[in-house]
Amino acid sequence: MYLQFFGLSEPPFRLMPDRRFLFESRAHTKALSYLQYGLHKSEGFVVVTGEVGTGKTMLADTLIEQLADQRSISTVAMTQLDPEDLVRAIGLGFGLDLPTGDRAGALDSFARGVAGLTNGGRTALVLLDEAQNLPIASLEELRMLSNLRNGSEALLQVFLIGQPGLRAQLARPELDQLMQRVVAMCHLQPLGAAETGAYVGHRLERAGWCGDPDIDEGALALVYKEARGLPRRINMLMDRLLLLACLEQRHRIDRALAEEMILDLREEGLGPAAVVREVDR
Repeated sequence: MYLQFFGLSEPPFRLMPDRRFLFESRAHTKALSYLQYGLHKSEGFVVVTGEVGTGKTMLADTLIEQLADQRSISTVAMTQLDPEDLVRAIGLGFGLDLPTGDRAGALDSFARGVAGLTNGGRTALVLLDEAQNLPIASLEELRMLSNLRNGSEALLQVFLIGQPGLRAQLARPELDQLMQRVVAMCHLQPLGAAETGAYVGHRLERAGWCGDPDIDEGALALVYKEARGLPRRINMLMDRLLLLACLEQRHRIDRALAEEMILDLREEGLGPAAVVREVDR
């Protein structure tokens, strides 16, 4: 609705991840470096954690894009799976047709299928999103799968992405052997106040922004405070702020307009936390 009013080419603050809009904050740049190091080792587990809305999935999507020509990748987003269903879901992601009703046969087919994928020099990578939901038994199954080898070379590497509860899960004594196979682990932090302003400018510029609207520092400071530096919450607030500015025919966004927007959201029962919970369902 506000795109034409501000001369933007596309919505700058979508809630769904879009790697074209990746903003490499200090925390994201550091995390990306750690992950690239871990993935370069082509074995074991790489772990990324962070609060809801910190940009974990976008970071993973960026890495996948970089690795597309080097790896066979299986992505699993629904992780509340028992060990057998998890193996089947991973196999499906690799294009493997595993037999049903025969656990031993399915594991054998999986091992042979992954070995076939890696014969061309493409190490197989499993990416599991929302990994904090994985049962202990399924995490242990992943550890066993990570033992698959062709001589001294690992056939499979596992990338776990999850909320902070994943760290507590992995710290359990029964998963000590899995933790010994973690080659890189990082936790994404929210953006700082200055980074929030840079993040907003970055996304606007990607959408064709040429200075309209003009957003003052007071408005950005309030958005940062209300969003607590979480990119997805910043997106939600900024989208509503641009909409309100358009409705009121305003080309300058100040703190007073940001306060009005936040009050509107609270009256609607759509404060930042409520909106993020709804998006995550």
